[in-house]
Amino acid sequence: MILQYFSEVILFQLIFLLIYQFLLQRETFFNLNRAYLLLTPVIAFFIPFVSISSLRDIATESLLQDFTNKTVISLPEVFLNGNTTAIEASTTAGGAVNFNWLIILYLTGVLIALSLFIYKIWKLEKIKNSSRPLENYDTFIYEVPNSDAAFTYFNNLFVGENISNKDREQILIHELVHLNEKHGIDLAIFEIMKIIFWFNPLVYIFQSKLAMLHEFIADQNTIKQSGKKQYFEQLLNSAFGTQSISFINQFFNHSLIKKRIVMLQKSKSSQLAKLKFILVIPLILAMLTYVACSEDPNKSVESTDLTTGSNLEIKVGDLTNQTKAEEEEVQAAIKKMEQGKSLDEVVIKDDKKEVIYFRDKETGKTMIKVNRIDGKTSTSKINQEDLTVVPFSNIDQAPLFKG
Repeated sequence: MILQYFSEVILFQLIFLLIYQFLLQRETFFNLNRAYLLLTPVIAFFIPFVSISSLRDIATESLLQDFTNKTVISLPEVFLNGNTTAIEASTTAGGAVNFNWLIILYLTGVLIALSLFIYKIWKLEKIKNSSRPLENYDTFIYEVPNSDAAFTYFNNLFVGENISNKDREQILIHELVHLNEKHGIDLAIFEIMKIIFWFNPLVYIFQSKLAMLHEFIADQNTIKQSGKKQYFEQLLNSAFGTQSISFINQFFNHSLIKKRIVMLQKSKSSQLAKLKFILVIPLILAMLTYVACSEDPNKSVESTDLTTGSNLEIKVGDLTNQTKAEEEEVQAAIKKMEQGKSLDEVVIKDDKKEVIYFRDKETGKTMIKVNRIDGKTSTSKINQEDLTVVPFSNIDQAPLFKG
């Protein structure tokens, strides 16, 4: 169940990421894109928990029509023998051991990711403590000694001592946009995601895309005050060191400079391009429908003409030549069903055919259905063909079916 949940989350996040990569990334609606990158990975975490029955009913209605004249049975596979209790105990114990190892592995990853996050905080606080606060500013601005870096960290702005006064003013305009827009909070949210979901590579990609978008937003606001030409010259002539920390906004990030210049030169997207964001609505509905229609392996879909209740399946080597132990198992199961001990249906099957014992709703008599499978392997659905119904008021021994 847990693995299925994480698989669905990663699948949904991948779909959202591909939509952004191919449809939205090149648009100049930076604030909308920011909201998209912040909300969609979080929405993906909650979609598997949402189950809308009406969506399931609509999606399955057409499928049910194809089986109007057929009986569809889904039964759990159960093996009975003299050592049933021991086998169940052994299986349960093995599953518990595997589950415990998964928990240990997950918690180890969480501990490592948390340690890395604490190390980043410690490194930034160390830089902060060694820096000199600048006066006459309304925010917390620190001058880093012997450095030519410029970056923001939550509500703090750091500027290198070696940066000239001419460049510094323009850089401060840029970095103050990060502070005013609360970009540090965005990145901190993804840092928390990376701790909890350290094994999900898409979280790291989302954070990288968002950090790039932050630079586009800051650039767009900066050129309104300093002008494009002067700003381009500063970006092209920059050769400054940067801090390799994932949740700070860096001015001189060399890997992004080319993309920032290209985006600054790009024409503003038309208003019609905003219609692309509407695609998110049917996409989420499709995901909700997928979740609603996902089959629960612990639930069985029973035929409408059979009594409802618990079912028992017994796998035998050959229906026409059962061993003594298999016959005893079958007789015990049928007797339990006839006595009404929480058992409504018994299925005995081999690789070719199956025999179904069940109690008739109206008469209370034990009935038998013989089903030929035609050699097809199916664990979820069995189409009934050449159906034979035989009434029995009392069955002392399971019949053998030749051929």
